[in-house]
Amino acid sequence: MKRFAAVVAILVLCANGHAVVVDLTTVGSDGHIDGGYFMQINPDESAGTGVFDSFVRIQGAGTEKGYNTDGAVETGYDHKQGLYTHSLLLSDIPTVAINGDETIYREFCLDINQNNGDPFSLDTVEIYLETDGTIELYSGFSNLIWDMDAIEDSMVLTKYTLNAGSGKGDVTMYIADDLFTGGGDYVYLYSEFGAIGVADDGFEEWGIGVGGPIIPEPTTICLLGLGALGLLRKRRA
Repeated sequence: MKRFAAVVAILVLCANGHAVVVDLTTVGSDGHIDGGYFMQINPDESAGTGVFDSFVRIQGAGTEKGYNTDGAVETGYDHKQGLYTHSLLLSDIPTVAINGDETIYREFCLDINQNNGDPFSLDTVEIYLETDGTIELYSGFSNLIWDMDAIEDSMVLTKYTLNAGSGKGDVTMYIADDLFTGGGDYVYLYSEFGAIGVADDGFEEWGIGVGGPIIPEPTTICLLGLGALGLLRKRRA
């Protein structure tokens, strides 16, 4: 009950600000952030480990951050080396058309695994196009093509219990295809989690989508403001 009250209090404070919260804590919910479209995955659709092609796993304590690479893990970051973290070619990311939208998108999937982080926030997404798949330092990225916070401080709220387990994904993220220009053929996705909720269980996993036309569920977006709320301040390297 205390945790629920704290979350409600945070959301009320957010409503007094001016930045964007996309609330994906109800089935079929979705929302837009500056050229990106986020949608809660249907619980009946399998999407997680062993089904979609994971390219980065991130696992930390409290908050967490990381990115995909074929290089070594940078000190202070939480992505895990191994089969499920590797470089990603732009040509491997499927394109999709969303019903009623003329824009073509690149499709990514996110699998959340936090039993006690409900809701659990995705606080930052940055996407880069580079010529090298082995970059080991966050400071080594040079060609940013999309930043979730470019216009204003934004976040996506997820709910693990809507689609529990690592065998199914939780969120699909669609980024406009025309943004993927210049730089090179390697796509890097940097993300941060846990400004709301606690990373205290399994890993977060990004994978590529399956492609094909998408017909969204009825929109149940919650667009709230963040203002100067210190609890939601981004944790940069």
